[in-house]
Amino acid sequence: MEWSLAQVLNRDLRTIKTRQFCSSCNRNRQETETRTARVTPKRRDIVHNSRISPNSSSDLNQNCHRDSSRRKVFDRTELTVTLTRCGIRAAGVGASKRTASSFSLFKYLQSVIVFSTYLSLLTLPSLNAQPIRMENKLERWMNPCDRPELIQPTGSPPEELDTSMMGSVSQAASTALTVAKDQFQSRLSESAVRAGLVPEEIFRTTFFDWIPQLPKLDTEKEKSQHREYLKQNGYEGLTNMFVYLQKIAIGLETIVADYAESPEPLKSDSKQLYGIVLNVLCELQDGGLFQNKIATDSLFVQRSYVPDTHRNLMNDMTERTRRDWVIIRDLIKIMEYVHEYSDFLSKNGPIKSAI
Repeated sequence: MEWSLAQVLNRDLRTIKTRQFCSSCNRNRQETETRTARVTPKRRDIVHNSRISPNSSSDLNQNCHRDSSRRKVFDRTELTVTLTRCGIRAAGVGASKRTASSFSLFKYLQSVIVFSTYLSLLTLPSLNAQPIRMENKLERWMNPCDRPELIQPTGSPPEELDTSMMGSVSQAASTALTVAKDQFQSRLSESAVRAGLVPEEIFRTTFFDWIPQLPKLDTEKEKSQHREYLKQNGYEGLTNMFVYLQKIAIGLETIVADYAESPEPLKSDSKQLYGIVLNVLCELQDGGLFQNKIATDSLFVQRSYVPDTHRNLMNDMTERTRRDWVIIRDLIKIMEYVHEYSDFLSKNGPIKSAI
């Protein structure tokens, strides 16, 4: 094919322009590599420059100024190298170490706080737990064994009640009888006589309606019938006995309270007798009731059971002597009953519950 002159000239012009463009590209590439070689030192230089000498601060400042004036956009590696030459890498490493150390300390403190919180939750008392009653605790006749917390038995009493431990109740009641008769009642009679009173004659027919009335047991037939009743109705017999003792203990407490500030011998005698009565209650609660899963919380008698007219009588000798005499007289009767029939139950058990 023949080319015209115009076509040949046009072809040669395009060839010249293409070669000029390629030469320009090669020249630019070579200049770029040269500049990169100047900025990027060898690997050993990087390691060597990881520790910056304090004597090279002026050179570094000049290099930093020269490098920062370049228009090349460095990649990440080149930027790191440049900053290293400027002395920034060392500072960055130190900051990184401090940051890592601070983070580790933070994690440690966080772990300590979490563990402390968990431990405190373990040691806190449960919301459903019953606290040990320090103030407003149960009255002593309700908790005669004086436990920090009175735990009631659960479950139903058995059909046959175990009375093998009632012998301890009988022995405790016998001790209470001895102290009440031979010690307290004797001193009370002497005190009344010195005041010109004869309690046996004046207060023979005096009764307080709040003191429990025992079953009539004057004849042997009545006693035999009552023993048979206890064998067939053990639950009612034991719970009645517990209530009798609580009521007389509250009455005895009024005597102890009045004699608390008195120098008379009756002060120590009343306290001693009160402690012995509580011991009888303790033996009955443990050996008779709790032994057979009989709870006592429904049997508790409140202090208000004894009326206020029988309290604070220290300044009224006649009424005080009358009250003391009647309470001790009926206390002796109740202890005689507890002593006799606790002994019977301990020797003739087990007995029927009959709930």
